[in-house]
Amino acid sequence: MDEAVNGDGYRTSSFSGDNGDCVAFKDLGNGYVAVKDTKNPDAAPHVYSYSEWRAFTKGVQNMEFEV
Repeated sequence: MDEAVNGDGYRTSSFSGDNGDCVAFKDLGNGYVAVKDTKNPDAAPHVYSYSEWRAFTKGVQNMEFEV
């Protein structure tokens, strides 16, 4: 799983700018999603289950978070 988490294949939102202040994500294909901060590419990604990731993305869509 380490290779899958640390390898290529991360995506960013189409709303992300070119300034590098993004969150990148990758479907690991095993029921989990890896998420990393593009400002700190050497940091270990966080891994969430599909249900945790869905809850987060729904919260973003519903504007449940302050930014």
